[in-house]
Amino acid sequence: MEEVTYAHWPLLCTDQMRDSVGLCEGTAPLTPSDRGRIIARIHSLLNWCGELIPQQIEVGGRQIDLRDVVYDYITKDNITDEEKQQAIALADMLSEEEDKLEEAIRTGDVDRQRACELSHEARMLLRAVDELRSSPAEAADVKKLHLLKKIDDEKRWNKFVKQLR
Repeated sequence: MEEVTYAHWPLLCTDQMRDSVGLCEGTAPLTPSDRGRIIARIHSLLNWCGELIPQQIEVGGRQIDLRDVVYDYITKDNITDEEKQQAIALADMLSEEEDKLEEAIRTGDVDRQRACELSHEARMLLRAVDELRSSPAEAADVKKLHLLKKIDDEKRWNKFVKQLR
């Protein structure tokens, strides 16, 4: 295996990572294989989970402060059904925009650098879509289940201690 350094951290490359080195560099035409690898990066969780949500975006001819909208939604305590439906509708529109970017990579006349820029934009949109579709109410349910599990564990420990006496 070939050793690659990122900043000062040594990292052993897998074959797939080694194949991706230089994928976004230059203006050489994209091969179908290159296009497939760039699209695969879009849907890799490790690639889009660290992306920032775009500050502003134009969707349906309207300028939206996307980062603020998403932040307000995910930090809100009580979400109405109407707000949830609006968030899902916005997520659907963003998903359509991401599909257009992906199609431009798949079939468009783009060079490597432009394809990677489109991939970056698509990953940012996917991050926003994920945040909008992940309801804060679901997170509250997870916390509730965790708390109930802790209570159940405590009851079992108390029962065990009583049996030992």
